[in-house]
Amino acid sequence: MVRSSSSLLSVVDELLAVVEEHSGDGTAQQFLEHFRLTGYFDELQKPMLRSVGEWSPAMLDRVDQDRVAGVRLENPSHNPIEVVFAVEFPRASAEDVFCRFVANTSHSNALGDFRSYPARYAPILLGPRYFLFHGDGHCFALANLLASLLGRVSTADLAVRYTSTRDRSFIHTFVSTHEGGRTTIFDPDQKAVIGQDDTGAPYGMIYQLLGWAGALIFEDASKRGWQWMFAEPTRRFFAETYSEQATAPRIYRPRPTPEAISSLFSKAVADHVEAVSLEADDYEWKAPFRVACGREALLSHIDRPVRLVLPPGGSITVGIDAEELPIESRVLPLIFFGRVPATISAQISRDERVTFELPERPWLICLPGSMKQVLLNGRTVDTRQSGELAVVGPNDLDAVMGEPGVSGAAQLVVGGPEGATVRIVLPFNALAFNSGSTKIQCDAVAWTAGPRVLQ
Repeated sequence: MVRSSSSLLSVVDELLAVVEEHSGDGTAQQFLEHFRLTGYFDELQKPMLRSVGEWSPAMLDRVDQDRVAGVRLENPSHNPIEVVFAVEFPRASAEDVFCRFVANTSHSNALGDFRSYPARYAPILLGPRYFLFHGDGHCFALANLLASLLGRVSTADLAVRYTSTRDRSFIHTFVSTHEGGRTTIFDPDQKAVIGQDDTGAPYGMIYQLLGWAGALIFEDASKRGWQWMFAEPTRRFFAETYSEQATAPRIYRPRPTPEAISSLFSKAVADHVEAVSLEADDYEWKAPFRVACGREALLSHIDRPVRLVLPPGGSITVGIDAEELPIESRVLPLIFFGRVPATISAQISRDERVTFELPERPWLICLPGSMKQVLLNGRTVDTRQSGELAVVGPNDLDAVMGEPGVSGAAQLVVGGPEGATVRIVLPFNALAFNSGSTKIQCDAVAWTAGPRVLQ
């Protein structure tokens, strides 16, 4: 399932190929056409979801972000420089907030379930890290995040609602408002604003298919012995989210059709709709999660800037195929749709260490192949060989790194031979950058690249 080539030309095309391989009968094409009805079809064609092409010098404040597949920032000086990431999410009408939110996010596989690991994921869901480095979630998470944003600008009777068929063969969560005797559904999971009686809904189930394809690729990667790339929360997420359902990329049925899913949705809305709240104590996970959030609203700190320090001579490169990385890592943008590698690169100095201040937990660390061991925050960690590189996965990092917090940074001191190049690979939310919601400010030398063009 995972091709031997290290090049990944298009995330969407490759995931759709997996869907067709396992479902057939034009399943992917049917759901793609149904998704066109939302007006958000271009979300699947964002350039950062493709491999980078040729690099050109750029000025960050003049970059057309909706045309960029890659960004590179270089620090040619002998001093560290600060890179500031910010999220621009202006308060506007409910419709504008919805449009901006769905342009930054998607129903996609998470690195872990916030319900199972509240201390780790509450800071992400409170602040800018969610938009900068994640942007994922299932329908329940997306609905609650959107509801928190809408609550700032809307005076309507707004609630997160859960619906299911009587036999629970279909379940879904969305936000709805009630004004003037009419119920309107704001469905971030499906990227659609609809009436409750809309017989064509839901429209965005193509994202569920992409997620199932990612689960199949995760399963294949695990069988290949690449479990080292996935932290324990990630492995638990896939085990609990998909289990035996991951044997085929399906949506409630082995060979779904938009019409069949619409019928299930209509039955669910007719059978059962109830308001749900994070403030309720109907599930054991909710109280610990509220405590981890400090009883603050989701996304209440998205205006905070996030800072990253580039060491002297260092760089950060964002994009698919933008840096030399292990071949195993090419599955990461497929498994975690919407995210691409952001690689911070720096050399170990004469004092045999280099210090990184990281605003997000890394996907992996890459080192010269000759380094069989590496010092991470003073602890010796064995590396794994991948081609000409030595690598360290997130499980090993969990034991040596702290948490970045809502908008802080976790220090990682890497020790090794002078001159060795260290690459720290973070996840980066391509959807938010291409939508223009992520802004970058710094005095570094900047380069950008469009998507690669097939010859």
